[in-house]
Amino acid sequence: RILLRKQGNNPVDFAHLVDCPVLLQVCTKDNLVSKRSYVKVAEALGDKATVTKYPVEHFDIYLGEVFEQAVSEQCNFFKQNFR
Repeated sequence: RILLRKQGNNPVDFAHLVDCPVLLQVCTKDNLVSKRSYVKVAEALGDKATVTKYPVEHFDIYLGEVFEQAVSEQCNFFKQNFR
């Protein structure tokens, strides 16, 4: 029965309430998160959203060169938006 219950709130439903800049880092070959969900969040955030894409699967962003690139982009995003 637990699999049939809704598992918490859907972040997509609340994205329009966010008032600060948001960095969305997307793995384009992800098979766990739907493309539709990040597109809807980016649309709800409008000009507050910065979207970066990586041609990797869901967990690949945590390793090697892609990890280094993602962390570098996170640092730059914070420097530009939260001084």
